[in-house]
Amino acid sequence: MPVNLPIEAQKAQMEYESATNPAERLKKAEQFLRTIPKHKGTANLRAQLKQSMAKLRDGIEKSKQKQAKRKSIHRKKHGAAQICVVGFPNSGKSFLMNRLCNISLESTDVPFETKNPEVAMADYEDIQFQLIEIPSITPNFRHRPGGAELLNIIRTCDLILILPGKEKRDYELQIIRGEMESNSILLDRKKKDIRIYRMNSGGLNILGKENFRGDIIELKKVLQRYGIHNAEIILNESLDVEDLVDALDDGIVYKRSLVIPDMSNLKGLLKVIWDKLGLIRIYTKEPGKKAESEPIILASGSTIEDVGKEIHKDFVKNFRFARVFGRSAKFGGQMIGLGHMVFDRDVVEFHLR
Repeated sequence: MPVNLPIEAQKAQMEYESATNPAERLKKAEQFLRTIPKHKGTANLRAQLKQSMAKLRDGIEKSKQKQAKRKSIHRKKHGAAQICVVGFPNSGKSFLMNRLCNISLESTDVPFETKNPEVAMADYEDIQFQLIEIPSITPNFRHRPGGAELLNIIRTCDLILILPGKEKRDYELQIIRGEMESNSILLDRKKKDIRIYRMNSGGLNILGKENFRGDIIELKKVLQRYGIHNAEIILNESLDVEDLVDALDDGIVYKRSLVIPDMSNLKGLLKVIWDKLGLIRIYTKEPGKKAESEPIILASGSTIEDVGKEIHKDFVKNFRFARVFGRSAKFGGQMIGLGHMVFDRDVVEFHLR
């Protein structure tokens, strides 16, 4: 299907197609993607461009690995969750860090003066969050010195706090979200539920075709471009060709984000952060003893089996039963099995063979 692109997108497409250097070509591809309107008629074009971008990134990363090692700015995770604080210059990042972490970072009015991330811990009830202030994000952030390394920190964090300025709020939000998406960081979206079972022969068998919003022939072409020629594909939810490409791209990460619209009242923000993270605290105890004071942090919806695996790999193998005290129990000390779903602040007592 021919795609009628706006003038801005046509110009970006020409610049992308004329670029030869991989880094420059990737930069132009990111700009081209941002200019393509997102609707049914452009889904295939966007999907093909995303595939090309993934190959470019992979090639660039492999080339970097062959070069001399650069100074790492990786920050090891501590606490219940690692949270990145992002925003434009003068957005209040240092102010937020100071208030939540009880520290005294000095802010600067000079854009890009801060080059390294600042790290501090925030206390919330009986746990801690690790907050990382990312130097100011602006258009083409990745291509700034150190930008790619900073984006790698964002890729591995648990939550992104976005601080848009008051005067250009919508513009700054658009740029920040665009920079994230252009670098395979998708905010507040979930990976589509697609199951792929590879086989030695038999071609592509698509189950759940009614969930695909597009041409099944195009779907099969995308799968083949990813080297999937013989497999059973189960589409468990509605998706289009661009969703399919995102799901197949191992370089894409899906992150929760929280926009902080007002810096004047930060009371209760740590609770909002905890709720947004979708985590739970589970306390373990041995029979006849008090519960441990330090909780195990798990994703909401976790089970007794998940708790056991966090403690030791042999817990599940040696499991007899467990007793649970808390909101998930019908009564205190209820005897339960591995499939029992636990709630925040539950206490679990394991009984092993």
